[in-house]
Amino acid sequence: LGYMILCRGISPKNILTLSYTKNSAKDITDRLCKMFGSEFADTVKVKTVNSLAAEINTRFWKTNPNIRSLKIADEKTTFPIIKKILKERGTEYPNDSEIRDVISTISKNKNLMKDESQMSEYENSVLKKYQNELENKWLMDFDDQIRYALKLLTERPGLLAEYQQRYQYMCVDEAQDLSKLQHTFIRTLCGHTDRNNIFMVGDEDQSIYGFRGAFPNSLLSFSHDYLAKVLHTNGNKVTVWSIVEDEITMLKEKHEHVQKLPGVKLPEDMTRISQPSAEMSEK
Repeated sequence: LGYMILCRGISPKNILTLSYTKNSAKDITDRLCKMFGSEFADTVKVKTVNSLAAEINTRFWKTNPNIRSLKIADEKTTFPIIKKILKERGTEYPNDSEIRDVISTISKNKNLMKDESQMSEYENSVLKKYQNELENKWLMDFDDQIRYALKLLTERPGLLAEYQQRYQYMCVDEAQDLSKLQHTFIRTLCGHTDRNNIFMVGDEDQSIYGFRGAFPNSLLSFSHDYLAKVLHTNGNKVTVWSIVEDEITMLKEKHEHVQKLPGVKLPEDMTRISQPSAEMSEK
């Protein structure tokens, strides 16, 4: 970001940086502030995928006042909806764990962009009733927020062109944690333009949010999807070498995996610091 703005003269208003969570977005802003100062950091737009989707939806509703806007349904709203559906399906006293499991399954299926043929009869039935309840109350959940924005970008080329002109350069952090839905949203926004200016950071081997619908396979097809180069940071400056060796052994069992050469060992003094003492090991 610093290179793009300070060395290449790219306007910060044309750069959009996306990350997975509010905390990771804040971390990027904090690092920019430490490296370049608060004035520089304030000019860079760092958002989550959901906040960008909210911006697009709000923009659409403001310019189309005849179309009623939808409010976000939080857990306080979705919880009783799912509880009601489970009771209708014969669960007399659904507990919190059962309700959360259903909410999690709905969210995961949306993020994996599954259609009816890819879900069970039970999942389809619950999802339809859940969506009907939300629509009747003019609500959407956080996953629908992205789905709605994606639908707008897909069906309204003028809106898509407006955002492509506004955000001509995109930087995406923690890409391994993003879902198929989120990657599709970013791909649509980036578009098949002459610019195709996107810089994506991630490691498919570090994806830990599969239970939420994370789709690290998108990184494996990055060069094909964006006609872009892939740069591997082969050096390891965080973990002691013994752990890296164990990781390499484990990843050999993984089918869909890009071979990476770790290359850099930590200094011996760092290794000693990181290793537990004999006394601690005995405990």
